[in-house]
Amino acid sequence: MAIAAAAVTVVGGITQSVIAAKKARRAEDAIKNYKRQELKNVYDGMTVSTLSAELQREELARGTSSSVQALRSGGIRALGMIGDVQEKNILSSRAIGADLDVQRQTIDQLQATDEARIQGMQETREQEDLAGLGIELNTQRQNTANGINTALSGVGSAFGAIGAATGAATGAATGAATAGLVGGKVSAIPKGMAALGIRIR
Repeated sequence: MAIAAAAVTVVGGITQSVIAAKKARRAEDAIKNYKRQELKNVYDGMTVSTLSAELQREELARGTSSSVQALRSGGIRALGMIGDVQEKNILSSRAIGADLDVQRQTIDQLQATDEARIQGMQETREQEDLAGLGIELNTQRQNTANGINTALSGVGSAFGAIGAATGAATGAATGAATAGLVGGKVSAIPKGMAALGIRIR
């Protein structure tokens, strides 16, 4: 009975260690082959809107043309004001360009902010994923060691049970022989003793 129980312990320990070792290998492979998650910047592809600037420039060009024609038709005195019109045209063009530049800077800032958010999310997720896989790996390695120890304990118990059973059988045989000698039963004396000239009176 004890030997059978020990055998069950050995089989259970080996089974546990084999299953745990497979799980540990899977966790180790998952760590080695871990792939960084790709997150998209929500502002990628966002461009400066030039439609408003183009409309403003077209309107400015028409207004400048009309003003210059009106001044030219106004005589020599009015021609001196053409320089003022041109200067205003330059200032307006600069304002339009400045607006486009502000849009570009705003887009760049939005993209940079979202990139920082993405990097933070990636690092957090990777740390959590790898930490979980590391815990799984350590757990299964410990389970493997526990299974091996259980199997070895079962082997020890089996040898102990075998030794106990052998000792009991030897003790029983010796006891029987001794009882025969003490009781004066010649039939209990081994033939080897008779051959040596040992006699029982």
